[in-house]
Amino acid sequence: MLSFIGFTSFTGIIAFLFYKNIIKMKYSVKMSAFIIATITVVNIVATVFIPFFEIRAIVFNVTVIIFLIAISYQRVKILPLCAVYAIFTVIIILLSANLAGVIITLVHLWTEGRIPIGRADLENDTVMGVIYLGLTLLIGFTISRKYGNYLHEKTRTFDDALKKKLAQYLLYGAVITLTVFFVLVFLRYIVSDEAILTLVYALALAISFTYLLFATFAFANNTRMELELRHKEELMQNLQAYTARVDSVSQGLQSFKHDNMNMMLGFNKAIETKDWDGLRKYYNEYMETFKQSIAVNDAITKKLKNIHIPPLTSILIAKCVQAQQQNTEMWVEVDGTIAIPEDENILLDLCRIAGILLDNALEACKDVKDAEVRFLAMNEDSGPIFIFQNPCNSPPPINELFKKGYSTKGASRGVGLHNAARILADNQGLSIETIAEHGVFIQKLKVFK
Repeated sequence: MLSFIGFTSFTGIIAFLFYKNIIKMKYSVKMSAFIIATITVVNIVATVFIPFFEIRAIVFNVTVIIFLIAISYQRVKILPLCAVYAIFTVIIILLSANLAGVIITLVHLWTEGRIPIGRADLENDTVMGVIYLGLTLLIGFTISRKYGNYLHEKTRTFDDALKKKLAQYLLYGAVITLTVFFVLVFLRYIVSDEAILTLVYALALAISFTYLLFATFAFANNTRMELELRHKEELMQNLQAYTARVDSVSQGLQSFKHDNMNMMLGFNKAIETKDWDGLRKYYNEYMETFKQSIAVNDAITKKLKNIHIPPLTSILIAKCVQAQQQNTEMWVEVDGTIAIPEDENILLDLCRIAGILLDNALEACKDVKDAEVRFLAMNEDSGPIFIFQNPCNSPPPINELFKKGYSTKGASRGVGLHNAARILADNQGLSIETIAEHGVFIQKLKVFK
């Protein structure tokens, strides 16, 4: 009885470890124990109340899949992806168990039958049962860990829509794989040789899992190529916008020279006629127009020239113009020469997050009298840091800000910071620190060398 409980508990531990390797999420000790205990209880109930091995195997695996989908959905919220995590966990359990059976079968043949291989023999022989479960754990842990790392590396830049599309793409093959295996389970009534059965099961699962690996690789690679092309197009557009803005500055300087000459002529005429009231009015009107026209140009030429990241510079220029259009003061300061590692992923993610933070800061200042957005770029020992600041009358809960759907701006908002959090989770070269105090909201975006 104790050995039975021990084996079933070990099965629950195996299932949890494989699932955790694939989903790549941390669970508390309490939650981990709950998952293991639930799978163990399902295994015990199925074993006690279902005498037929084939039916018991199907019921147990399907129940585990449903349970893992429910657990995954609490975190992931994408049903097809939850189903993929759950079904792949069961497939890897079955694959590793049968590969362990193949190893034992080969040892059985090599020892001329002295090592038992039958299901009944393994269940009755405690030593062989432990060896079988140990091999299953070793093989399955390795496969699930490698596949989990591979899956998340390939999809780290995917948004929820792309992850859902990939999951739907993989789901068909995963369901077919399980269905074929469940059908093959009844092959036992036709073929009585345990060695042949084990080899057939292992071969079928290995072929199906290999297909799913290639399917993941093909979809993820094609999608990533499309995303990279799209990102490069965005970079090119930002560079073009930057170039156009520099040209605009150059033209503005030429226009300024021309306007300055006209201004001098106007001053000269007023002085000759001694029209002092007209001169004063003319001067005040001109200076107001002059200040507005050079505000953004001055920010570009004097404050942004030390940021050696053209796409980011173009974003800052665009946001300066946007701030001017909505009558929001935008204060920009650059301390030293700012550059980042030559890593395309860091560059793209930095620009995407900076755009989100600036949009949020400008949105917070919209229609607010005398509001000001502040941007500071500086170097620290660990790498460059970009600080975004805007006024905030009522500080929002920091722990809620990055959750999808949360917003202080009303319904159907709260996507930007959630996307920023997702980008940061997938890029170890960036981090963000959020502070809300004394009526000010500050976000520090760090780039690590």
